[in-house]
Amino acid sequence: MEKKEIYKIIDTAVLWGLINGYDREEAYLNLSSELKSKNAKNITVSLNIEIPEDTFKEIIRAIYEVKKQI
Repeated sequence: MEKKEIYKIIDTAVLWGLINGYDREEAYLNLSSELKSKNAKNITVSLNIEIPEDTFKEIIRAIYEVKKQI
C-alpha cells in the first residue's frame, strides 16, 4: 500500500471518531509496520457505520452546502 492510501485510512478513522488524539505519522508507522509484518497483499478496508437517519440527512445537507460554495 502506498503511504497516501494508508493516510486515507487513518484520516477516515479519525473523521468518524474511531481514533482520538492521534499523531498522523505515528499512526502511519504503526499501521504500515503491521501491514508489512503480515506481508499483506490485496488489502480491502471497509467501514460500516450506523447513524440515525436524521443525522445522516444533516450530513448530506452539509456536504451539499460545502460543494455548492466551491
